[in-house]
This record gives sequence, C-alpha cells and structure tokens, in this order.
Amino acid sequence: MNLPYYSAEDIQKLKKACEEDLLAYSSQDDLTQLLEDLLINTKLSSYVLTDPPPLLDGSSPAKDVDDAIALHKWLTSATPKIPRSVFGDERLWTALCHKTFANYMVNRWGTEKTDDTPVAEEQTDSRGKPEGYGRISIRFFVKGASQRGIVRNGLARLFWAADLALDSGSYELVHQMFRKQDIHQNIIERSMCIDSKITKSMLKEFARLDRDELSKTKIQLVAKLVNGAGGTRTLETVSKSDMKDSFEVAFPPITVHVARDGKIIYEAINKKMLNEHIASKSIKLTDHIYYSDSTEWITVSEYLKLL
Repeated sequence: MNLPYYSAEDIQKLKKACEEDLLAYSSQDDLTQLLEDLLINTKLSSYVLTDPPPLLDGSSPAKDVDDAIALHKWLTSATPKIPRSVFGDERLWTALCHKTFANYMVNRWGTEKTDDTPVAEEQTDSRGKPEGYGRISIRFFVKGASQRGIVRNGLARLFWAADLALDSGSYELVHQMFRKQDIHQNIIERSMCIDSKITKSMLKEFARLDRDELSKTKIQLVAKLVNGAGGTRTLETVSKSDMKDSFEVAFPPITVHVARDGKIIYEAINKKMLNEHIASKSIKLTDHIYYSDSTEWITVSEYLKLL
C-alpha cells in the first residue's frame, strides 16, 4: 500500500463535522460513514509500505509499548525512506487515524454511544463545545502547529515515543517510556525531547529506579530540572552530570532502617543493599523496615508486595 494523507481542505471539513457529530467517532462503521458523507478523498503518496500492522484493541495503556514499536517499524520500513519532516505533518496523522487505524483509534480514544446518549447540542463543555470534543480534536487530529500538538495525536504519540527511545537499533527503552504515563507525557511534550540523546539518557536513569519511587510529582520535577538545564544554554550542551544532578534532586537516595524484635539491626542502608540482604536471608520476611518515603514501620514481606 501507499502511505495515505488528507488534503488541508478535507481536514477542515472533518474538524467542522466533528463538532456537529461526535458520535461518528464511536465506531469504525460510523466513522467510515462520516468520511463517505463528507466525500473525504484519501490521497496516496509515493511511499510504499507493507500492509499495516494489527495494533492492539486500544483498550489499555499497558499495550502502548507493543503498538508503538509495531507502528514505528512499519512506518520506517517504507520505500523510499520517509523523511522525518513528514512525521510532523498533520495530513499524514489525520488520515492514519481516520482511515488506516480507525478501529484502534475509536476503541482507544473515541466517544461512547449508548441508548440514552444526549445529542451533541445538549451536551457541552465549559467552552461551549460538545462534550468529548477536546479529546477527539487532540487525538484524531493535530491541534495547533506546535510540537505538543503533534505528539498528543493518538498515533503520533506512539511513533515519536518509539523513535526517540530507539537506542542503537534496540527498542528496549520504549518500555521505560511507557513504564508510567507520567514519564511519557513529561518527556515527549517538552522541548528537551527534540534531542534524542537527552531522552535516552533520562530513560536510562528512570530504568535504575524502582516503580514505587516514580511518583507523578517527582517525574514532573526531574523533567522540569532537565528542561531548565537546557534553558540556560543549548540543549545539546546538557551534560551527563546535569542529568545526574537533576535526578539526585528529584529522587534523593532512599535509606532504610531494619529492626528485629524491637532492635535496629541495619541502619541507613540503601535499597540495593536491602535487597541483597533479603536475597541472602540475613534479613527475614518478618523483620520490620522503615524508609524515608514511608510513614510507619512495615514488615519486609509487606515491603516486597509494594515493589
């Protein structure tokens, strides 16, 4: 197949129709009917691709990793090779969202239609737009001409996450990108993601942290610190020490105290040492621990359940 795209005129027609008939985005059949009613013409580029991969049903963010990798491999396998600038083009992503991957998109980002769904005119948000219009306009289209507008598109967000995390041909870091949605959002929607080296360095730092350390607040803080380091000079000059310093501020080393029968047996050890002692059984599951992010003593057994 040839890579599809829509004309700017057809995209404007779709955007206008979206406000008037959001329920067209509740199923692939309804969306197909909308395209036919509006006489939307799918144009074909000169880029030749194999058949599109079957993205998962879109019901869970947990499947984003596999979908991102599959979509990236497919789009980067075109003949001739697609220039990177094309992947910032609204005409491409709008066509892929409405046509090629319509089933995935309506399952993941579409509207819900029930027997008692009010008509669009009766259901509006604080801006007077139909309820749900914001999600559709962001995910099925590209809202605005900014980087943020591109990467919030339902398919572009997957492609660019995989592209920026690709490390010497390996997709391993894509797992870190989607390890928590806060990581994906705080990296890909900031200017620092323009430099893939910074993105990969951050993902490698996140990989060293336990999941229970990755709170939304701390992820936001480290992203702001790294982005801020680039704000005082060009992003290309943000060093490894800048990155390390930012992570140490956002994620200070957690020390743990271990007690048995009311007496401290290990004091201020780090979590790596704690795990080694647990593995060697010098710390028992019935022992109690207290660490800086906790508010009370818990058993080692309870601690392990949090990991």
